[in-house]
Amino acid sequence: MYRSGLGWRSFDPREAVSAVHEIENPAALRQVIFEARNPEARRLALIKLGDKALMGSFALSDPSPIVRRRMARALDDPAVLEKILEEDDDRSVRDAAGSRLDQLETEKAAETEKAAEEAKEQQEDSPDILERKKKEAVIQAAIEYITKLFADSPGSHDADHTLRVYHNALAIADSLKQCDRWVVSLAAILHDTDDHKLFQTENNENARAFMTQQKIDADTADRICRIINEVSFSRNRGRRPSSLEGMIVQDADRLDAMGAVGIARTFAFGGEQGRSLQSSIDHFYEKLLLLRSEMNTHAGRCMAAERHTFMEAFLEEYKKEMWFLRQGNEEETPC
Repeated sequence: MYRSGLGWRSFDPREAVSAVHEIENPAALRQVIFEARNPEARRLALIKLGDKALMGSFALSDPSPIVRRRMARALDDPAVLEKILEEDDDRSVRDAAGSRLDQLETEKAAETEKAAEEAKEQQEDSPDILERKKKEAVIQAAIEYITKLFADSPGSHDADHTLRVYHNALAIADSLKQCDRWVVSLAAILHDTDDHKLFQTENNENARAFMTQQKIDADTADRICRIINEVSFSRNRGRRPSSLEGMIVQDADRLDAMGAVGIARTFAFGGEQGRSLQSSIDHFYEKLLLLRSEMNTHAGRCMAAERHTFMEAFLEEYKKEMWFLRQGNEEETPC
C-alpha cells in the first residue's frame, strides 16, 4: 500500500483514502480538503477535521455529489440543509439532506421531551409542589375518613351528602380566587363530623381528631372548626360566617338542602324521624324556601335560584295532587 504521505493526491480512491487515514494534523487535513483530486479523500478529510462551517460550504459547492451527499448526512445546520434541498441538482444529495433534516427534527423533539421531563422532575421536588401534594393527600384521607364515619348514618346526612357539599364548595370557590381553596375543601368534608343530630361530641372532637392525626397545625385546625361551627342553619340564623371560606362552605351546605336533592333529603329525614308528609311539607316553608335569600356569595345565589324554582314547582304540583284536601272543595275533582 502506498504510504509516501502524498498518496492523498492520487486518483486511486483506495490509495488516497488510505493516506488520509494516516493524517492527524489539522493543517494537513485542510490541504487535502482543498487540493485532493479524489472526492473520497476530500470527504474523509472533511469528516476527520470536523469543521462544521467548512463541511457546510463543501456540501453546497463541492463538484462531487459523493462529497456533497456525505456532508449533507453530517450537517447540523437546518438552514444549509434547506438550501441543499432547494438548490442541489442531484437527487441523492437532496434525499440525504431531507433525511438529515428529519433526523434533526426527531432529535430535537426527543431533547425537548427530555428537558420537559427533567423540568417536571425538578418542579415536582420543589417545596410548592411537595406542599400541594401533601394537601391533596390530606383531602383524600378526609374523604376516606368521612366515608367510614358515616357508614351507618341515615341517607339524609350520609357520606354522599358530604361529598355533594364538598363539590358545591369547590364550584363556588372557583369564582372566588382569593379564598383558601384547601381550607374550604377540608372544612366542607369535615362539616358534619360532629353534627349534633348524629354524634354526641364536644368541641369538634371528631374533626379535631382527624386533623391531629394528619398533623395539621393548631391555628389551621381552629380556623376550620370555626367554619364548621358557622355552617348550621338552626344555630346561625341571622348571622353570616366570619370568613369568606365560611361563607362558601355554608352556601355549599345550604345548596344541598335545595332542589331535587333537597326535596329527597327532606322526605328521607322525615321518614327517619317518623314525621308525616305534611310535617315535611311544612319544613319547606320553615327553612328551605328561605335559603335562597340567605346565600352569602354571588355564585351561591345563582346556583340557589334554579333549585328554589324547582322546589316551588314541586310544591305547586303537590298542592294540585292533594286537591281533595283543599278546604271547602271536598266535591271538586281535578278535571
